[in-house]
Amino acid sequence: MKPTYIGLGPPRTGTTSIHNALMCHPEIDTARGKELHWFDKEDWEPTPRNLALYQSNWQDLTREIRGEITPNYILYPERILGVYPDIKYFISWRDPIERLISQLSLDITWLERLEIRQSTDTQDKIDSMVDRLRDKNTPGFALRYIEKFEQAIQNYNFWLHAAVDLGHPRLLAMWQKLLPPEQLKIIKFEELTDTNKQTEVINDLYRFLGTTTVINSHSLKSSKFFNANKSAINVTLSDKTIDILKEYYYSP
Repeated sequence: MKPTYIGLGPPRTGTTSIHNALMCHPEIDTARGKELHWFDKEDWEPTPRNLALYQSNWQDLTREIRGEITPNYILYPERILGVYPDIKYFISWRDPIERLISQLSLDITWLERLEIRQSTDTQDKIDSMVDRLRDKNTPGFALRYIEKFEQAIQNYNFWLHAAVDLGHPRLLAMWQKLLPPEQLKIIKFEELTDTNKQTEVINDLYRFLGTTTVINSHSLKSSKFFNANKSAINVTLSDKTIDILKEYYYSP
């Protein structure tokens, strides 16, 4: 069975929370696993066999509305629309600089954990390492990472960090040019994370996908659909770096 929707959007824009919300609705079947990563494979080829394997993710599912979310699909509109030109799409979107900072924060957190896991030191030394890495006033891993990132940006070497381009507004504009409004919905991260708006944002998505019912705020909140990584390290970029990023993202 082919999907009736595909969700996409740069990392750190709320795609996991949206996936959780879709799982809550009794009329929607989500894929087995949030991110299928079919269209973004390096050796991607839309052969009948590969397409059958992809669509087997919804095999034996009975609901009329079904699909998946893979953030990186935002980079591949030609591939996806070449296979599914008539289904519905939604994109989660966030201010590109805020999104990038969140991505850097998550990257540092994961790299930090990897460094700690690879350590053979005693637990006391590992605990000390964690404290050092989290202390923004100490030249530790996090600061070194951000310093290298800022050096690259201030030298206009945007290509050195893939995360910079993932949230570029031109990606959103590209999809908006290719699809009519009735086939494409944009979900703003700022509204998705606003407790006064998030229920209506999700219900708007349900209606867009074709459900006949919506879910009240109590049911949605009790599902703990919103995913927030509270353990991530806080990241602050210099004013100079922010100004360069603004120019990069917003200049005509």
